[in-house]
Amino acid sequence: MSNEHNGKHYLLTGAAGGVGSATARHFAAAGARITLVDNNAQGLADLAQSILAQTGVSAGTILSCPADVSRPDDVAAYVDAAVARHGPIHGFLNNAAVEGPALTIEEYPVEDFERVIDINVKGVWLGMKYVLPAIDPAGGSIVIMSSVAGTIGSPGLSAYVTSKHAVIGIMRTACLEVAARNIRVNTVHPGMVDTEMARRIGAKSGLGEAEFAEVIRATIPLGRYAQPEDVAAMVAFLFSDAAAYCNGSEYFVDGGMRAGN
Repeated sequence: MSNEHNGKHYLLTGAAGGVGSATARHFAAAGARITLVDNNAQGLADLAQSILAQTGVSAGTILSCPADVSRPDDVAAYVDAAVARHGPIHGFLNNAAVEGPALTIEEYPVEDFERVIDINVKGVWLGMKYVLPAIDPAGGSIVIMSSVAGTIGSPGLSAYVTSKHAVIGIMRTACLEVAARNIRVNTVHPGMVDTEMARRIGAKSGLGEAEFAEVIRATIPLGRYAQPEDVAAMVAFLFSDAAAYCNGSEYFVDGGMRAGN
């Protein structure tokens, strides 16, 4: 494995989820120092322990920060803790998100819509606000996790779809504001990924998890869900020197799903 990420400091939100944890494992194995952020404190502790057991890296290279990404004080605190432990940030995976219920717009509770927007949009914006000043003076890379749902509609998921469209706007604005500091900002757009979130969406679909998965797979030219490691590999690329000229763009990890929409 390339040692390009060795010694770099990467901060990941939504770290206890499927994509976040796969990305954390990838970077830990590559020798990076990682700061893990999630509102699931137990999930963070379990992830850190499993990384230590699987990779044998020093416990000092992993920092776990339970936090609510929609709260400014929590975001400022996780950034301060990250910098105090590991120094300036070289890469930021702005990834924390929830899907919300599966209901039509007319049925959708206002409080659920607000919660999704708070975490998926406000949380991403707050992450940018507080992490950008902590990026290494030589530059860095930020990946905001959007979705195929950030470019198409999906009945019953109005809040999630809205949020994933919105973060593209954050990316496009930020990349213009910070390019002169050699900070690159891009979005990654997974299709359906084999995670607990995908299983929850299937369970809420009205079809049942198994039938929903069968229907979705039929829309994917490669015929399968992504694995979390597929998305982690794209993040690793965008954090690498090979992506030094990649800025302000949308990167799809969807098996060709969007080509048919």
